[in-house]
Amino acid sequence: SGSFSYKEPTNKDMYPEDRNGFLRKIADRYLEESRTGDNMLQMNPNWDPTSHLMDRNALDGYENGTDTDWWGMLTNKTPYIQNHNLSVRGKSELSSYFFSMGYTDQKNLVINDTYKRYNVRINLDTKITDFLKVGVQSFFTISDYSGKSPDLGTVTGLPPIVAVTDENGDYIREPYKNTLNPLLTVQQDDVNKRYNLFGNFYADIDFPFLKGLNYRMNFSQNLIENKVYNFNKWGANFTGSGSKENNSQYNYTVDNILSYKNTFGKHAINATFVYGIEKRQYEMTKAGATNFSNDILGFNKLDAGQADLQTATSGAWEESSLYTMLRAIYTYNDKYILTGTVRRDGFSGFGKNHKFGVFPSAALAWRISEEDFFKNNVNWMENLKLRLSYGQNGNRTVGRYQTLAQMGAGVGSINIDNTTVNGGYLFGDGASAEQMQWIKSLANADLKWETTNTFNVGLDFSALNGRIFGNMEFYLSQTNNLLYDINIPQINGLDKIPSNIGKMRNRGFEMSVTGVAIETKDFSWDVTFNFSRNRNKVVSILGIDADGDGKEDDLTANKIFINHPYGVCYDYNITGMWQLADKQAGLIPEGFEYGTYKVQDVDGDGKYSADKDRVIIGYEDPAYRFSIQNSFRYKNWELKFLINSIQGGKNYYYGQPGKDLPNPDNIYQNNLFNFDYWTPENPNARYRQLGYYTQALGSYGFSPYVQRSFVRLQDVTISYNVPSSFLNKFKVNRLKLYVTGKNLLTFTDWDGWDPETGTGLVSNKYPVMRSYSVGLNLEF
Repeated sequence: SGSFSYKEPTNKDMYPEDRNGFLRKIADRYLEESRTGDNMLQMNPNWDPTSHLMDRNALDGYENGTDTDWWGMLTNKTPYIQNHNLSVRGKSELSSYFFSMGYTDQKNLVINDTYKRYNVRINLDTKITDFLKVGVQSFFTISDYSGKSPDLGTVTGLPPIVAVTDENGDYIREPYKNTLNPLLTVQQDDVNKRYNLFGNFYADIDFPFLKGLNYRMNFSQNLIENKVYNFNKWGANFTGSGSKENNSQYNYTVDNILSYKNTFGKHAINATFVYGIEKRQYEMTKAGATNFSNDILGFNKLDAGQADLQTATSGAWEESSLYTMLRAIYTYNDKYILTGTVRRDGFSGFGKNHKFGVFPSAALAWRISEEDFFKNNVNWMENLKLRLSYGQNGNRTVGRYQTLAQMGAGVGSINIDNTTVNGGYLFGDGASAEQMQWIKSLANADLKWETTNTFNVGLDFSALNGRIFGNMEFYLSQTNNLLYDINIPQINGLDKIPSNIGKMRNRGFEMSVTGVAIETKDFSWDVTFNFSRNRNKVVSILGIDADGDGKEDDLTANKIFINHPYGVCYDYNITGMWQLADKQAGLIPEGFEYGTYKVQDVDGDGKYSADKDRVIIGYEDPAYRFSIQNSFRYKNWELKFLINSIQGGKNYYYGQPGKDLPNPDNIYQNNLFNFDYWTPENPNARYRQLGYYTQALGSYGFSPYVQRSFVRLQDVTISYNVPSSFLNKFKVNRLKLYVTGKNLLTFTDWDGWDPETGTGLVSNKYPVMRSYSVGLNLEF
């Protein structure tokens, strides 16, 4: 099998085709307004309007009419991915095998951003005796990320008015604001390779003395080796910098699985016991050097760097898990199913007092369609099953050493009698060895498992001889002891500590329904509709009532509020935009300017403070999600397309696409986009002017909240299965040709790269790529 994909940015309409012309217009307009306007001169009478170009090269280029197509030079016209796979399989009465090889080649949007992967997989199993089977599942991959590509922010941030080369035709080292020329960046000697060897060895025993009793042991090992080498001859102020890092990670798991499955008349039992261990180990060594006297061998001769600037670092970590599970399923008359499960999990990263957690659960299923009263009265529905469950699970999203107090140490060097001497940093005369260290994190021996209790009601159904089928789920859950880094007064030396805090409730509904609308010999059409909705609410946080009002306090510093969802948009409320007429009438408060946002003064004191004037504007979570999958088949042709959507309803799924709008000191930052910013001719714009931000609020990142709701044509696939009557002539079993498109259309009011990821008007993030793939699957 194989495929080839072509990729391009999805929302080309967000930036103009003539990007350089657009940026030059911004510069022209900005400089002209700055010369004639009064806002900048009022702040600084000596202000030079050309200072916003930030660089002498940029000013020269502007005056000389330089027009450099950085985007064209630093991006690929046709980014692509190609995949090729070849596999062979076979089976006899006693043994089976599977062998495959694969190759992937990917070239991304920015030049030199490439990826290659080579992979081999071998699976073998054989039956030693009637009751013993052994086997191995293994793969080996080589992933190559080598090559240094320019950062996307650099590609989009370099203005067209700066030149690439000087008068001699040589690359200008720093064409703009101390930024290394990206055409030199790509010339770095860079190696970044990953080797991954995995093997799972297993033995499977069906005990002959007791029918249905089985024991299986899995022993999995995974070795990952990384080589990260780099030499930049322009690094360290053009004296050369290099580094060489080797690191490895070794993981293994051992699973012991004992199961029993049998039927006794109307009774059936299926029981499983699992006891296992997982361990992960990591180590690394890295050497570096700068100021090279001879750079011919690059990172392969780091000792050619200046002796007192050579560095060596090393590190290691390990973590382990221990888990036990017992599950029993009892079925009576194929109608009533009872399941009970108990898990006991341990993780080395938790505090010494709470390494382990126990998580029970129980479930009941009733196949209503097997009851006589149903069979005798309902003939249009062939399957109806009701499911109830209640249980607890644990979350261990905690760092491996997060419960321990971590110390840091500094090492430096001084010159004594022309000799370089290394030593720890000293904090005053006579500092002890202990004083050469400092606390990096605080200990919390009581940190424990985050637990979630969930009640679930489900319904599975099938009707009209399978023409309609699906399932529905409703759930309620409460999460206790949430793992969270809470803010603490910085007088302690640190501003955060990992803790278990509060309670949060969730409720939700999920549904999936598939209908076969048309089904004939030559043509069929089926459609699947999926819908989900989730609501969460913070029930408790720290249990503290510091203000004595009889209610638990919110955690405002972390934007967590009692009886509100987690993920609150808590900010100043924008009510409009200050205009030139407001300026002339003297209505604009201090710290604001025309073309900037009007903000609600909540307490009416004429001042703006984060404590008194911020309000809850909305919530970050979606209101609901849905998708529609259509499949059409006509003879050997098939068409599938998926429509995916996330909606915000009234107050949900908010984000700030304009939070990274440019600082007035850099007119080119993020101006890749043709967005709706304020000018005197565009007074009702969504975003503020480029030349000034609301300094009264202390950040130029302040911007309106916008719902991220979207509807997207996610996937479209057209395929053709070559008729077997034709393939038989060439001894071919199957041949399928297909063309696929992904992310073809997106309908949204969101500005920027992608509403689903929340990436707005920011130049250093990748857009979601539209891709087109052609491929074939061939079987002999």
